[in-house]
Amino acid sequence: MANGVISGNNYSLEGNTVNFFGAKGTRFGDRWAINFFGGDPMVVVVKTHDILQTIMRCIKNDTDAGKRDKIAYVIVGVRAAVVLFLEGIIAAEHLRKATEGEEYIDIPNVIFDGLSLTVRVDASRRDDLAFVATADKDCTII
Repeated sequence: MANGVISGNNYSLEGNTVNFFGAKGTRFGDRWAINFFGGDPMVVVVKTHDILQTIMRCIKNDTDAGKRDKIAYVIVGVRAAVVLFLEGIIAAEHLRKATEGEEYIDIPNVIFDGLSLTVRVDASRRDDLAFVATADKDCTII
């Protein structure tokens, strides 16, 4: 890690700009910019999708079904992971401990509803902002 840059093969954080599999987002003040069209051009956006609310709904459904103790992962798409960073849910300290495979990034110790979970960024869900799933310790969807 040099000059405050955190990076792996498929992710990076430089300043306020995060990159997961080429999907980028940055914070400046209370505004966000995301590269919705790929590449480097960033478009200023207004928060329109509450990914955290979707995650909390998944956790509640699992809790109501008696499966809260099985939850180990939250699986999200690439753009949803960018939003989680922009919302401040994923932070630099999480990215410092991330591990990755060819098609995923695992970001440990992210807190949701009192649970310390690993966020799996699934490259196959590159543009699916709405996809969220919970999974067990083997990363099998609950």
